Amino acid sequence: MATVKSVGGTTSYYNIPDYATDLQDLIEHKRMEFEIGNIFKACYHFWQGWIERKRQRNFKLRKS
Repeated sequence: MATVKSVGGTTSYYNIPDYATDLQDLIEHKRMEFEIGNIFKACYHFWQGWIERKRQRNFKLRKS
């Protein structure tokens, strides 16, 4: 994979391939090593959990 130099504008390394339907597709596309892929998945799942906890907290606050 060629190195992309950032000059402050839009960069191609943030592009998601059309065939990507899940995290594993992104991990393979970026050729992440096993450990890095697991960290990537853990971060994603942590973020999803944080969003859900925030939703539940907001629901409880509105309910009171």
